[in-house]
Amino acid sequence: NPRYLLRKSELRSERPNSTNGVGS
Repeated sequence: NPRYLLRKSELRSERPNSTNGVGS
């Protein structure tokens, strides 16, 4: 799912804190 990863990258750029918690 390359699209999923790309989306995550974008979200991380905006707010890495939120994504970091969820991604981690």
